[in-house]
Amino acid sequence: MNKLFLVISFFMCFLTAFAASDDSLGVEPSVDDSLIADEEIVCDMTNIPEVLVIGYGATSNVFAGAYSTVKSESLKENGAVSLSQALVGKMAGVQISAADGALDAEPKMVIRGGGSITQDNSPLYIVDGFPVNSISDIPPSEIKSISVLKDASAMAIYGARGANGVVVVTTDSKAYDKVNVLYSSRYGVRRLAKKLKTLSSGDYVKMQYELAQYSASNAERFTQKYGLWDDLDIYDDVPAADWQERVFGETAFFTSQSVVLKIGGKKADYRVGYTFDSNDGIMLGSGAKRHRLAFSLKSDLHKNISFELNSNYTNRENMGAGTAAAGSSSTSRLKHSVIFSPVDLNPYGNGDEDDEEEAYSSLYDPLTVTKDDYKRVEKNEMLINAALTFKKGVFSVEDYKNLDLKVRSEAGVWRNDTKTFRAYGSSTSQARQYGALPLASINDRERSKFRMANVLTADFNFSVYNFSVLFGQELVDERDGFTYNEARYFPQYISPEQALSSMSLGKAQPVSTYESPADRLLSFFARANLTKSRDDMEASLAFRADRSNKFALGNQWGYFPSASFAKRVSLDDRNSLKFRLSYGLAGNNRIADGLYRVEFEAGQATDPSVFFDEVQQTFLHAGSVLYNPDLKWETSVLRNVGVDADLALLNLVVGLDFYMNTTMDLLMMSEIPVVSGYKTIMQNVGETSNRGVELNLRYSPRLNYDWDVQFSANVAMNRNRVEKLGDIKESLVSSGWAGSEISSDFLLKEGEPIGCMYGFVTDGFYELDDFDYDAEKKTYGLKDGVPSNAELLASSSYFGPGFLKFKDLNGDGEITEEGDRTVIGKAKPKCIGGFNFFLKYRDWDLSASFNWSYGNDVYNANKIEFTSSNKYLYRNMTSEMEKGRRWTNLDSDGNVVTDPAKLAEINAGASIWSPFIGRYVFHSWAVEDGSFLRFGNLTVGYNLPYELIKRLKMSSCRVYMSVENLWCWTKYSGYDPDVDTRAATPLTPGVDYSAYPHSRTYMASLNIAF
Repeated sequence: MNKLFLVISFFMCFLTAFAASDDSLGVEPSVDDSLIADEEIVCDMTNIPEVLVIGYGATSNVFAGAYSTVKSESLKENGAVSLSQALVGKMAGVQISAADGALDAEPKMVIRGGGSITQDNSPLYIVDGFPVNSISDIPPSEIKSISVLKDASAMAIYGARGANGVVVVTTDSKAYDKVNVLYSSRYGVRRLAKKLKTLSSGDYVKMQYELAQYSASNAERFTQKYGLWDDLDIYDDVPAADWQERVFGETAFFTSQSVVLKIGGKKADYRVGYTFDSNDGIMLGSGAKRHRLAFSLKSDLHKNISFELNSNYTNRENMGAGTAAAGSSSTSRLKHSVIFSPVDLNPYGNGDEDDEEEAYSSLYDPLTVTKDDYKRVEKNEMLINAALTFKKGVFSVEDYKNLDLKVRSEAGVWRNDTKTFRAYGSSTSQARQYGALPLASINDRERSKFRMANVLTADFNFSVYNFSVLFGQELVDERDGFTYNEARYFPQYISPEQALSSMSLGKAQPVSTYESPADRLLSFFARANLTKSRDDMEASLAFRADRSNKFALGNQWGYFPSASFAKRVSLDDRNSLKFRLSYGLAGNNRIADGLYRVEFEAGQATDPSVFFDEVQQTFLHAGSVLYNPDLKWETSVLRNVGVDADLALLNLVVGLDFYMNTTMDLLMMSEIPVVSGYKTIMQNVGETSNRGVELNLRYSPRLNYDWDVQFSANVAMNRNRVEKLGDIKESLVSSGWAGSEISSDFLLKEGEPIGCMYGFVTDGFYELDDFDYDAEKKTYGLKDGVPSNAELLASSSYFGPGFLKFKDLNGDGEITEEGDRTVIGKAKPKCIGGFNFFLKYRDWDLSASFNWSYGNDVYNANKIEFTSSNKYLYRNMTSEMEKGRRWTNLDSDGNVVTDPAKLAEINAGASIWSPFIGRYVFHSWAVEDGSFLRFGNLTVGYNLPYELIKRLKMSSCRVYMSVENLWCWTKYSGYDPDVDTRAATPLTPGVDYSAYPHSRTYMASLNIAF
């Protein structure tokens, strides 16, 4: 019998097959299942076109732009809890991170570094052809593919909204049988991934003893509380309270249940999905719940008219105030859990001792302050998108065989209602501003968006060429507003729930309301594509004009053209190269409304009262931002050159891209002299650039039927630079974590990247040789030529050997903020990437995902706060200040030593300065290498055999176990190097302050299809 081949071809999701013998010469014999089962099946995938959805249309795999794609198989094999986690490390040049590990931390996606220095750099999200605000609510199991479009060839057609890249998501909505049911179930736990090491009870008490010796009243108070020096050894045997474990050590259980019903027919496909998530947080009192209902419909109303409907409703509830990562040192809640006293002297007493300790440390019992700071957020979100498509039959052009005409009309409505309920108990810093009496507030924010678009597409087929044109119009209208209610001075022991349900029990404050002007964007766009048959060439031109009401007349229109070209070169029957080139413009208008015109604000309660005829008058006053009628679009020039190699003989696919993006007329808030009556003004100043290279690799060796192995890797290097800043040349920016103690800690300067950390250079500590010792007075005086920073660090209690020292950079003999600060760190990584491995043997599979970052610095603000006394007593510290490492002035008998010889003997092994400092100062010791390699996900799965699932009336059944955040290799001393807590502006990246710690996740899952 001649050898039998089964030839299988795929296009999109459709499968066709036929069989032929090797000598049949085109005669197709019948195929018997029993024969095929024993024969070898050979699939040639090299000539299958990959359909990539881009701006308002689709193109084949000769698409001339730069993009990265992740298929559903990769997402399902990964087993990640959320879609954003599943994408980490899988696409070159796409950096995905969250501010911290909180349940409600919204993932941030930045493509190729981001061009704007003060505005939002997030991309545009498109789901099944419709724009959405976020993709974080979409379950990974529902995704068919995700493509990230990175250059002008696809971004420019979206205009202002696509200036930072476009993320195109296609869900799996097609039903291949009449009815498909998909069920997914997940159960798991989260645990704190890492804890910071703090001082032991004995070390803490002896350090507090030393600090108390510089004040007679403090020394007496310490003795009354802890005893004499000779008694302090007993604390060596007292277990230290592990506040991190008590606050963040919850075993957080979570579950996710998802059901999808798909009904397919000849004229319509329906899809209904419901998802329920319940998550406990690792922080005491935190958690989240989510209900999501989705419905989609694709129907042929007529042979030439089709209708699409995509809709979903999401209800979320988040509990817990977190760690106040965006606040300052006065509101941080993480510090209470790390540096609160580890010694509980009065666990059953009346609390007087604790009150004293809290008063002098400005810290409060972590359990109490966590419970007293109540936050509940309720979000209700509705999205409805609909489209009508009219094919050429409607327009009576059936006789034009070479013409395919289509008109698509889209409309969408989005609405989000977010209510935030806050209550502050008597232990919180907020309540202590009002006599330590509770206060409560309710903030109701409503946002809405309306979108309408009309698109005409015409395809002309001429011999080996295909020419298509697209014309479109789009209108987007967005609105935002809120109502804020607050009441103060509630009864001291009222619960948060009682206060929020009975606001009248407190003293009502004036109600604040706000409704923003409508943010409207009117757009017209066009695109022309020319492709050659067999997809070996494509040329494309696109143009978009956007009109935004955020600018004054004369500057409202922005114009964004683009051009691209791609050429495929076949090396042989199975290997090919594709060369790509693109150039274009994109715009940015992501600023507040009304900055181009004079606006007034309502008077505040603190404003002076004005009376007329004994009636208090309401008045308006100018805001703090000076209007600028010359504001115009921020514009980015995008350039890309790429080459793709499809080396089927080596089972290897390689993609290489070089890009250079320049952003001009930066929209930037600038300070102006106060004599103007204003503080700031929004201006178009400066220019930034991002230059980089991206490399993608995918290796899939062909093994036998039982084995499947896949390996993929990507690396991206981006160099960000501030090219121009107009007349100012440089500007200092504050991250704000230390309030007014650190006025500025970032530098924006021409020739430097965004995210330059600006501070003093640490020079160890003052040595004995830096001083002259007066034996009679037992005092130290700095030698001539040795600069002092005692005034800078506000040290009134102690200045001498062992004190923190900074370098005198300008050599003037003084340590000053004006002359001795410099760039001490850079937040931008030199390169980022990831690699992924998948192995399948028969019904078993294993996948592993890694991501990494190299060359970025992290500003560890926690390290500054956790290793200095500031102006407080009774604060614990992290292990950097443990006995034997820190400088001390105490001998073994508890006496304060001043003799140089004895001090030298006592501190022979000291490697760090004394922690007794009067204020926070940013210096290079707090800048750490943030490079890391993270083992992000490990999944082991098993697919039930076909014979078994057939008996169970299933089409597939997979069980799998996953671990997320398995390990992180890094030199960083904080909780996690992938942190960005001051992300309100792109100017202060890479700061780690009061971040909610990351967790490690263990999960068991079940996926069933009927």
